[in-house]
Amino acid sequence: MKNNSTIKKTYLVGNVTVLPASNELIIDGSVTQIEDKVMQVLFYLIRKHHRIVSREELFEVIWSEVIVSDDSLNRCISIIRKLLQEQEHGKVIRTVRNKGYQLICPATPISSPKPGINKSLTVKNSSKKLKYFVSGILTTVLMILLIIASYCVI
Repeated sequence: MKNNSTIKKTYLVGNVTVLPASNELIIDGSVTQIEDKVMQVLFYLIRKHHRIVSREELFEVIWSEVIVSDDSLNRCISIIRKLLQEQEHGKVIRTVRNKGYQLICPATPISSPKPGINKSLTVKNSSKKLKYFVSGILTTVLMILLIIASYCVI
């Protein structure tokens, strides 16, 4: 499904940066990894944004080798809506009854983010997570020490 020349491009959908080659979205400065099939659906809708894409077409293109239920596509569309709609506060994907889907949020190709951006964002998020983790451990140790101290006093 993926065309090597277009997959290397980076897209701006609303205010979310879409990096199809690495299955990543940059949302509010945070890098979010998404599943391959979810990215394939999003990427296809970006490429075909000028028209309505039928469910059958999405099944043929994304799941050409496998038979899957409607739930697979419904799940992908739902995930995309949750990730993008929170940023746009409006509709991102239009459902056209008995026809299919259309990406209605502006999607524009952009030059790739600078190589250091992803790394710095990941480091920033990792250090924040580490801070909460260490804080949780310290709180637990303190609670254990207080319990031990209360038994020693009795």
